[in-house]
Amino acid sequence: MPDLDHWQQPGGWPRDDYFKAVHDSIAAMGIQPEDWWQGDPWEGAIILGEDALTGTRFQGYDEVVVSWRVGQDCEPRHADDFTGDGWYLVIARADNRQVRELARLPYLAEPEQVAEAVRTALTGS
Repeated sequence: MPDLDHWQQPGGWPRDDYFKAVHDSIAAMGIQPEDWWQGDPWEGAIILGEDALTGTRFQGYDEVVVSWRVGQDCEPRHADDFTGDGWYLVIARADNRQVRELARLPYLAEPEQVAEAVRTALTGS
């Protein structure tokens, strides 16, 4: 019997509003994302453009993508029942992309936890 988290839909994947809630939590911290999206059930992202990066350690970069990706073949029956990367950052300048870990967050961390990890990554504190 599945023991689903409140951010999971009946099939175990994140609910449609999960990444929007993460976006809104980041915005509530004073960091204005450009956009968010959820592609396939195993991926989602929040885009931080140049304006959001002003005054941060990533100033001068084109964008930072706050990404969530797990294995396509997961059959999640609870919030920790995923495989893959979970939350990470993709930092982009021109054609150069770097991938960096975003704290050690649970796969379905509360949106406020993700927002705090993003703030810490941007400011270094």
